[in-house]
Amino acid sequence: MSQEAVITSTEDKHGEHLLGYAYLRGGNFILVLLKEPGEVMAGWFALKSELLLVLVVSVTVILIVSL
Repeated sequence: MSQEAVITSTEDKHGEHLLGYAYLRGGNFILVLLKEPGEVMAGWFALKSELLLVLVVSVTVILIVSL
């Protein structure tokens, strides 16, 4: 039994994707995250795209101002 959250990519007996689980302290319960990997990571990919856009716009503005 681990005291930390474990992130893994596997399938359960019903074919659902199991991405992570954590044992809850003080009880016999396990918190399980069941979602498609794309759904879970979609927020991070959107944030990554937005940060890249901000970086490109910032560099462009700096180059235009410095000329």
